[in-house]
Formats: sequence, structure tokens, C-alpha cells
Amino acid sequence: MNKTGTDLIKHLGELAFATRLKRLAESLQSDVGRIYREMEVDFEPKWFTMLYALYYNETMSVIELSSLLRLTHPAIIQFAEQMQQKKLVLFVRDKKDARKKLIRLTEKGKNVFRGIEPVLHEIEIANREFLRESEADVLGIVERMEKQLEIKSMYKRANDRLI
Repeated sequence: MNKTGTDLIKHLGELAFATRLKRLAESLQSDVGRIYREMEVDFEPKWFTMLYALYYNETMSVIELSSLLRLTHPAIIQFAEQMQQKKLVLFVRDKKDARKKLIRLTEKGKNVFRGIEPVLHEIEIANREFLRESEADVLGIVERMEKQLEIKSMYKRANDRLI
């Protein structure tokens, strides 16, 4: 294999499919992060969906966020801890069940959302334009892929071949 001038991830094709999707996501998030930095907003794009959910729901449990965003509990906790370091969220105990951890936006977190809100519509339009330029129903394709993985996980698909 030619090691110069070759995109190894692209060359690996299906073998590096998840890595290629992650690379695409990181590229998109990096550009949005650049917009936030230019707005002088100390905020990571990977936290956006959680910020959005908390802004409109005020206080949510890890389980509720995990279910709503379809992210693992550890991912929700990791994002919440990162956001807590930036003083965007705080952890509170449920008054009905002290074992239950709730996550709430701080006033700073609400202000960050209000600060980025004016550009969200523009980011949405830019995403729509980008997706249209791909000349494929990318979101529909991703949704069908997610459904297929719900039916049969990649673990099961690969493991069945190993047995």
C-alpha cells in the first residue's frame, strides 16, 4: 500500500466505517466550535443536544437524558461533568429519591444557550444546504442504519461470523 498521499481511513472502506463517520462528525463539530469561539462563547458543540434538552426541560435525570438523546449513561455523565467544570450545569439530588442524580442548567448555562441561539438557525440552514449538496437523503439513510442496528447490533453481526 502506498503510504504517501493516501487517506488510510478512506482506503480501509467498510473496515473503518465508524471511524469515517466519527471523522466527519468531528469536522462538522470543529467548524461549529470555531463559530462559538469567534462569538467568545466557551462551549463545546458536543454538548449542544444536552444543553438544548436542559434548556427546555430545566432539570433532567441521567436516565431521562440518556433515553432522550440515545447516548449511554457514561456519556451523559461525562458531558455533564465537563459542563459542570464550565459552570454550565450542576448536579442536584431528587427530592423524592435521594439516590437519583438530576442535572440542571445554571444561570450561566441558560445564558450560553441564549448566546448561541441566534446562530442556531443559521447552522441549521448551513447543515440543510450541506446535506442537500450530498444529493442523498443522508438523514433518512442514517435513520435506517440506526434501525438496522437496533434489530441486530454490529457486535452480533461480526460475532455471528466468528462463531
